[in-house]
Formats: sequence, C-alpha cells, structure tokens
Amino acid sequence: MKLKKQLLFISILMLGLPWAGCQSMQEITQVLARSQENLLENTLSAASLVLSNQNETITSRHHHTLGPAIYAVPAQDQIQLDGYQNDWQQPIPPHYKLEQGQRELDIAAQYRDDYLYLWIATRTDHNRFARPGSSEWEQFTLKGLSNQAQISEYTLTTSGSGQFYLSSTAGSDHTRYRHLGYWRETEQGAQIELKLPLKQFNQGLSLDWQIYQNNKQAFNLGTQNTFRPLLHQDDQITQMLAPVIQQGIEVYLVDQQGWLLSQVTGKRIKNDTPGFWLMEKIYAWLLDTSALPEWRPLFERSQLVYPQFISQFQQATWFREGYRSHLLMVQPLQIDPTTTHYLLATQRGEVLIRLAGSAFNRLFFISLFAFVITAGGLFAYASWLTWRINKLSASALQQLQQETEFSGELPLNASKDELGSLSRSFSQLLALKQQQTDYLSSLAAKLSHEIRTPLAVIRSSIDNLTQGQHLDEEQTTYIQRASNGCIRLSQMITAMSEAKRLEQSLNDFELDTVSLNDMLQELSTAYQHTWPSQSFVFIDQTNRQIIAEIYPELLVQALDKLIDNAIDFAEPNSKIELILSDNELDWQIDVYNQGSSIPEKMTRTIFDSLVSVRSTPTEKAHLGLGLFIVSMIMKHHKGTFSAKNTRQGVAFSLNFAHFSRLIPKRLDK
Repeated sequence: MKLKKQLLFISILMLGLPWAGCQSMQEITQVLARSQENLLENTLSAASLVLSNQNETITSRHHHTLGPAIYAVPAQDQIQLDGYQNDWQQPIPPHYKLEQGQRELDIAAQYRDDYLYLWIATRTDHNRFARPGSSEWEQFTLKGLSNQAQISEYTLTTSGSGQFYLSSTAGSDHTRYRHLGYWRETEQGAQIELKLPLKQFNQGLSLDWQIYQNNKQAFNLGTQNTFRPLLHQDDQITQMLAPVIQQGIEVYLVDQQGWLLSQVTGKRIKNDTPGFWLMEKIYAWLLDTSALPEWRPLFERSQLVYPQFISQFQQATWFREGYRSHLLMVQPLQIDPTTTHYLLATQRGEVLIRLAGSAFNRLFFISLFAFVITAGGLFAYASWLTWRINKLSASALQQLQQETEFSGELPLNASKDELGSLSRSFSQLLALKQQQTDYLSSLAAKLSHEIRTPLAVIRSSIDNLTQGQHLDEEQTTYIQRASNGCIRLSQMITAMSEAKRLEQSLNDFELDTVSLNDMLQELSTAYQHTWPSQSFVFIDQTNRQIIAEIYPELLVQALDKLIDNAIDFAEPNSKIELILSDNELDWQIDVYNQGSSIPEKMTRTIFDSLVSVRSTPTEKAHLGLGLFIVSMIMKHHKGTFSAKNTRQGVAFSLNFAHFSRLIPKRLDK
C-alpha cells in the first residue's frame, strides 16, 4: 500500500468523533419522529371534528344511488367539443366501462367551473344514425339527479357526425334546456363529447345506450335506468379543512370505495426548504429507512390504490421513497349510520430531516472541517514524500537503463533523513555499475591490442614450420588446427575492433535523403541472394513513399547485424520478415524471425556490450557486440530500439521518432 493510502487510512480513524455525534443525532431524530406522529394524529382529530359538525355538507351520495361510481376530475384547460380526446390527457380521468357481446360503452367525466364534461365512446359493428326513413337507429338516454332530488333527462340522437343540440326536461314543469354536444363517427363506433350543467348531476348519473330496429328496442347497454354516483372533489370541504391543517401536512378525504373527495395541503414550514442532497442522504441514513416498506403514490386516477391503509386506523405507518420517508395515518369519519368516510394524513419525511438538520449541520461541519485540515496535512506530507521517492526512483531507473552517463550523484544525496541515506546508497551502487560498464566497453579494445601481438607470433611460427619441411599426416593435422585457431582469434579481434572503430567514426558519416521503401526492398533482395537457403520477405505497411533524411550507411550496417542475428536463430525453412510501418509522427523498421525466444529478463540488456544469449557454440566468433553496434547507430540517429517476443519468434524494432525527420514531399505509391 502506498504512503498516501496509508496516511489516508490513518486519517479516517479520526472520523470516530463525527460517528459519536451521529449516534446522538440518531436519538434526537427518533424523538422528533414520535412528535411528528402525535402532530399528525392531532391534525386528523381536528379535521374530523370540523367535518362532523358540518355533516350536511358531505351528502351521502352512495345512499341514494347504486353500483360503482363515475368520478369526474378537474379539467386543467378549457375542453373543446370536437370528438377528440387530446384535451382529456391531463389529468386522465378514470373510465367507467360496460360490455355486452362485441359492443362496449366507455364513460369518462371532467368538470370545470359549473359545467360537467362527459366523454362517451362506443364500440360496435357500425353506426346507426337517426335519418328519415331509416328502420334502424341508436340513441342515448342520459339522466341526472341533483341535490334537490330533481331528475333531468336528455335524449342523445343525431343524423350524422358533427355538432348537435340536445334538449332536456327538468322536474315537473317540463322546462326545456338546449345544450351543445359533438358526435364523431370512428372505425370502432362513435366518440361523443357533452357539456352540461354540473348542478343537475350532483347526486348521480344514469346513461343507457339503446339500438332500435323497426321501432322496437333491440339492444340496451348502460346503467339500466339506475343512477350511479357522480363524484368529484368538493371545494367547499377543502375550504372548511384548510384552517385546521398544520404546516407540512397533507390531508385527504375519501369515501368507502376510495374515491378522493377533498385534498388539503398545509403551508410550507420555514425549515421545509430543499437542502443539500448529500446532507439529506446522511440524515436519512440516521433515520434508518432501509427496513420500511416502499412508498408509492396514494392515488391513481383519483382513487386510493391501497385500500388496506383503511384498516390501519390511527396507526402511524412509515414508508420510504428513495432516501426519504413518508408518514401515513388513517382515521374513519362516520357521517351517518350507513356511510363511512376516511381521513388520510401524510407528511413527508424530509420535514423531519430538515428539522434535525440545523443542529446536525453544525456538528457535522465542525467535525468535517477538523478532519479535512488534518487529513489534508497528512495527504500533503504523503504527496511530498511520494514526490521525493518518485524522483529518486526515476533518476536511478534512468541510470540503470544507461540513457545518460552517471554523474556520480542522485537527487536527495544531501538530505539528512532516511531518503537521503537511501539516495547515497544508490549512488554507490550506480558508481560501481558505471565502473563495470566502462570496463566492459573498453575490454574489447584492450583484448584486441593484447592478443594481436601473440597471435602474430603464433601465426609466423606456424608459417616457418610449414616452409621447407616434409610433414607427415599427423603433423599436418596439428598445424591445420593451429591455423584454424589463429583465424578464429583474428575474427574475434576484428569483431572487437569494429565496435571501437564505429564509435570513433560515427561523426564522419553524412546525412542523405533516401526513399526507405526502395532502400529496404533492395536490401531484402540482396539478403536473398546472399543467403539463398533462407527466405526473406519485405512487408510495406505504409501505403506511401517514405522519404527520410538519415545516415544510410549506418542504417544498412545496423540492419546487417539484425539480419545476421535473425539467420542464426531462425528455424529452418522459415521466413525472415523486414517490415516498414509509419504514422503521422514517426516511422519504424521491424526485423522478425521465427525461432527461440529471448529470456524476458534479457530483453532490456541484450543491446549491452559483451551480452549474448547463445547457448550453443558456432563456427563464427560471437562476443555480444552485434546488437551493441545496433544500439550505437540508433543512438546516433536519436531513435529508439527494442526487442520483444511475439508470434512464436522474436521481433527487433528500430523506431525513428525524433532525428530522422520525414521530408514533406509525399508520393502516392
């Protein structure tokens, strides 16, 4: 584990102080939760008392009507009577549907101001309009029941699609009223929109769809002349409940079937303002809402979607919604012996969270400030130590890779702490390595100079023995062996001298502009003629002419060394590939051969002087200088060189990224 992580882990231990504060805050939140439950219960009791004293306002509509209710939602915008449902989308009203065979009747309602809007849709085999001379037609009989038990009856019939007027008879005086409607024919049947006085339908609604054939009723689908309750939210009830609803609380009045009759929302409390989301999550964690049931909307299309709540009389129930919580309480409201309504009260848990937030904020931020200051100091100290260690490591690694000549000192040598002592130890090791490297670099020249004179003496002695002497077969064999040994020693001296001569003559070569594609193609052909038993392949991956400014004689010499090395290690009858590739910034030459791989630990040092990985002796003299010469040539080009194992073989790469610039001229191949 790095120093930064170690010190960060130590600084985390300082969070024990905020944790202790969180435990005390958790106790406070539990007390606040119980007080919130008591507040909700008192609010429900006050609302129930208000409505009990005004029981004549909440009429028992289910008592005078039968069957399921038709619920009207408040329309947000003005409804256009055009037979289309695009202005019935928000809010979406609940639909009252009846089916008989293949026919279906669909009823929905909205209200706005003092008017009731009805949506009637039918599904049938075809429309039957009341036209002169027609023996088959359809009509709708609509009835409304007002608060005064007065019945209004409408007959809906038309001779075709479009606007139509419908008339009604209200009460015993047979007063005629004319109202506007729209009938639109569809592929499935018809869609009808009506606009009627709301007061005529306060107590109930009845609708029957009838089809006549030969002046006789052949089909009837609807409420069968029975009034269904027409329910909607009552603004008068809302006004009565508003004064007793506490801040931050929502109260709903529902009937025994779960239909919403009134909704009252208390004012926002001063602390009921959105806070920082991270702080609210921390507060919610203190409340531990993970074990609570998940909260879902109470109402769907104005009807209570959880009837089981009604059985939880005066029992506070907590729910969770994300990292927030909700409190719900239900209380029955007995209007008369036959009818029961219910009051539901909810309060969002963020109200509780924000009430506890003020004290928690002070505790949390003071502890957080102390933690940040201490952790920041430790982290800065760890960063400083890391920077010093990385600086020392990078400098030592640079020296090990022989990218620069060791100057004798490393960073931090003058430091008095443990890192300074470590730097001085590294300096001693690198100094010893530099001495060894210098010795190995000059060893070839020293050996060449020391061996040359004894070799000349041996060779002249052998020549003197063979002149004017009659030698038998055994003597001839010994002399031949000695001559071969001299030749081998001479080759070794030549190889050792080659690296020294090349190092001294690098600056004598001149830059030249050449086409790399043509140059490598010619070299590949020359290598094939020189070693006819081996297969050479030139692969051009550039798709263009590469015109570069290089030292061509040196590059050819480096490639000769790589090819010679590849031939020695290549498998019989395998291909040696000479690959040219490029991108926008540089170009690269790869020499690939199939054969034995390089030990992974040698891939970085194989280009050093007197380093060889050959495990079997050969007729040639190999002193580990060939790849060292390649490295000198590439350093002179300011390029990079590498070796890696790949594709069941070895690839040597020469990359020219800095010195050997590309000439701007480019020719399509």
